[in-house]
Amino acid sequence: MITSNTRKLISTIFSLKRLIFDELKKNKLFDPKMHIQAETLFFIAEKQKSQMKDIAEHLYITPPSATSLINKLEKNKLIKRTRHPKDRRSVYIELTTAGKKFIKKINKEIETQMTKIWSPLNEEDQRTLINIYSKLFNYHKNQK
Repeated sequence: MITSNTRKLISTIFSLKRLIFDELKKNKLFDPKMHIQAETLFFIAEKQKSQMKDIAEHLYITPPSATSLINKLEKNKLIKRTRHPKDRRSVYIELTTAGKKFIKKINKEIETQMTKIWSPLNEEDQRTLINIYSKLFNYHKNQK
């Protein structure tokens, strides 16, 4: 059964995410149309070498949609495809130098906005919020 607190939490999380991206857009720091591309680049950066199926699964999109997305990123020289040396059918997706610079820029912009957004919280509130999110993340990550 969904409680009032669950509804409030869902609404708050989505509202906060929207606020962050609205602020980034307003300050011309980030184009919301690039959101899925940025999410893809973050994933590739985390995994270092990804395959198309991994990207599709992470984004909850079909493999053809992932291919289209990767084609755009490759055209913009943010990623490159490399073949596995022993299995030419296996293709890995990696960030280029430009992709790494883009990720660094976006991370800095998001950090700046997050600093502004959570500025009303004191140090203890910030640590509490981090602990709560970490606890939820770790619990559900370990359930898999």
